[in-house]
Amino acid sequence: MFKWLRWLSALPELIRAYTRLRDDVTGLLADSRVNAALERFRTDPAISPAAPRISAEWRAVEEAVRRIKM
Repeated sequence: MFKWLRWLSALPELIRAYTRLRDDVTGLLADSRVNAALERFRTDPAISPAAPRISAEWRAVEEAVRRIKM
Protein backbone atom coordinates (compact mmCIF):
# COMPACT_ATOMS: atom_id res chain seq x y z
CA MET A 1 0.00 0.00 0.00
CA PHE A 2 2.74 2.47 0.95
CA LYS A 3 4.63 1.56 -2.18
CA TRP A 4 1.64 2.67 -4.29
CA LEU A 5 1.34 5.92 -2.33
CA ARG A 6 5.04 6.66 -2.87
CA TRP A 7 4.64 5.87 -6.54
CA LEU A 8 1.58 8.11 -6.89
CA SER A 9 3.24 10.97 -5.05
CA ALA A 10 6.32 10.68 -7.30
CA LEU A 11 4.33 11.14 -10.52
CA PRO A 12 3.81 14.91 -10.19
CA GLU A 13 7.49 15.29 -9.33
CA LEU A 14 8.44 13.29 -12.42
CA ILE A 15 6.21 15.42 -14.64
CA ARG A 16 7.63 18.66 -13.20
CA ALA A 17 11.23 17.47 -13.66
CA TYR A 18 10.53 16.32 -17.21
CA THR A 19 8.87 19.64 -18.05
CA ARG A 20 11.85 21.60 -16.68
CA LEU A 21 14.27 19.40 -18.62
CA ARG A 22 12.29 19.80 -21.85
CA ASP A 23 12.14 23.59 -21.38
CA ASP A 24 15.90 23.72 -20.73
CA VAL A 25 16.67 21.65 -23.83
CA THR A 26 14.34 23.76 -25.97
CA GLY A 27 16.03 26.93 -24.72
CA LEU A 28 19.49 25.53 -25.39
CA LEU A 29 18.58 24.48 -28.91
CA ALA A 30 17.79 28.11 -29.73
CA ASP A 31 21.53 28.84 -29.44
CA SER A 32 23.41 28.31 -32.72
CA ARG A 33 26.60 27.34 -30.84
CA VAL A 34 24.75 24.58 -29.04
CA ASN A 35 23.27 23.36 -32.33
CA ALA A 36 26.73 23.29 -33.89
CA ALA A 37 28.12 21.32 -30.95
CA LEU A 38 25.17 18.94 -31.09
CA GLU A 39 25.78 18.35 -34.79
CA ARG A 40 29.46 17.59 -34.08
CA PHE A 41 28.32 15.20 -31.36
CA ARG A 42 25.85 13.46 -33.68
CA THR A 43 28.41 13.01 -36.45
CA ASP A 44 31.17 11.74 -34.16
CA PRO A 45 31.90 8.15 -35.28
CA ALA A 46 31.81 6.89 -31.69
CA ILE A 47 28.39 8.45 -31.03
CA SER A 48 26.57 8.36 -34.37
CA PRO A 49 25.37 4.75 -34.02
CA ALA A 50 23.70 5.62 -30.70
CA ALA A 51 22.08 8.90 -31.81
CA PRO A 52 18.91 7.31 -33.28
CA ARG A 53 18.48 5.23 -30.14
CA ILE A 54 18.81 8.28 -27.88
CA SER A 55 16.26 10.07 -30.03
CA ALA A 56 13.84 7.14 -29.87
CA GLU A 57 14.16 6.90 -26.10
CA TRP A 58 13.52 10.63 -25.73
CA ARG A 59 10.32 10.27 -27.79
CA ALA A 60 9.26 7.28 -25.68
CA VAL A 61 9.71 9.29 -22.49
CA GLU A 62 7.72 12.18 -23.97
CA GLU A 63 4.90 9.82 -24.91
CA ALA A 64 4.85 8.22 -21.46
CA VAL A 65 4.66 11.61 -19.75
CA ARG A 66 1.90 12.68 -22.14
CA ARG A 67 -0.11 9.56 -21.23
CA ILE A 68 0.43 10.17 -17.51
CA LYS A 69 -0.86 13.74 -17.86
CA MET A 70 -4.12 12.55 -19.43
